[in-house]
Order: sequence, then structure tokens, then C-alpha cells
Amino acid sequence: MFDGLWVIEFKTNNDFGWGVLVFNGSQVMGGDIGYYYFGQINTTGKITGEINVVRFNPNVNSVFGDRDKFILLLKDGTINETDFEANATVKGLEHLSIIVKGRKKVDA
Repeated sequence: MFDGLWVIEFKTNNDFGWGVLVFNGSQVMGGDIGYYYFGQINTTGKITGEINVVRFNPNVNSVFGDRDKFILLLKDGTINETDFEANATVKGLEHLSIIVKGRKKVDA
């Protein structure tokens, strides 16, 4: 039901950005201009999970600053067939938080 291509928007208190995610069962993969993402999610009831974020473009910083890699912990998210929204923190640095919103563009 959620499998497909999603366009995402992410916001912190200081910055924002956009990217894409592909949902394939419990796996997600995607990226933006400087980072690629991969991880596992659970969409039963709410959207939760862990997403690895890894820099591939050394000229781009994340919305959290100059970081080569980190893990986003998605929590308390809502999801339906066309939209999702979740709060996330950086694993080990829970004071770094982000809001992630997605809109489905292509069914798998």
C-alpha cells in the first residue's frame, strides 16, 4: 500500500531540505543532493524506524551541519496512502530533531 516513490521535505529549527524516498515493504532507500538514505521502517499504525544517512558529496552539509553519517530515528509518525509526517531525532544526539514530511508520487 505504501510502496513507491515519495518526495520528502525535512525541517529543523535552523534549516530545511528536500529529497526522495522509495518504500519497498519495510525497506526505504533514497537521497538528496548530498546524502543517500537507507533503512528499515514500520508502517503498522504509525510510521517508525531507523534511516541511515550517509554523505556522498563532500561539498554539501546536512541540515544538522557538517556530518558524514548519522542515523535518524523516526517516531510518532502518521501515514496514509498519499502522505506521511514524522518526528525524528539523531541517534546518540537526541537534542538534534527534525520533522520529515512525505508525499507519494509513484506507486510501485
